[in-house]
Amino acid sequence: MKLDLMRLRGIDNPEKYLVNPESPEAQQAAQMAAQMQQQAQQEAQQKQDQLNQQLLQTQIAEIQRNWESDIKDRELDAEKFKEEIKLKYAELEQKYYDTNMDAETQEAKIVGDATTKLELKSLETVNGADNRGKDQRPANGSGE
Repeated sequence: MKLDLMRLRGIDNPEKYLVNPESPEAQQAAQMAAQMQQQAQQEAQQKQDQLNQQLLQTQIAEIQRNWESDIKDRELDAEKFKEEIKLKYAELEQKYYDTNMDAETQEAKIVGDATTKLELKSLETVNGADNRGKDQRPANGSGE
């Protein structure tokens, strides 16, 4: 039927363009076409595998860069935290020193005031005793 259609269309010797599918040449051509198709599929799969491998390598590199960046950020945060702790510690040390100095100053004032009052009281007592002793002496000044 194909041969008739080809003749109607004006093709001379259409038999030379058609191959009998059962002939050894046709089977060999079909086998070669199947092999070529299989090879093309393998090559396409290899290309896809290569692209996937490249994509995977790119993603691994990006993850590694992000990881390294995160580590650096954490190290910087740790250093910053360390500096803040040192600063807070220095502030606390200063407050402790100031508080101790205030306490010692207050203690010195209290001790000084108490000592002054004791001295004054002691002087008053000595002066009072001297005055009483003068009152008891005879007027002639002999003391008897």
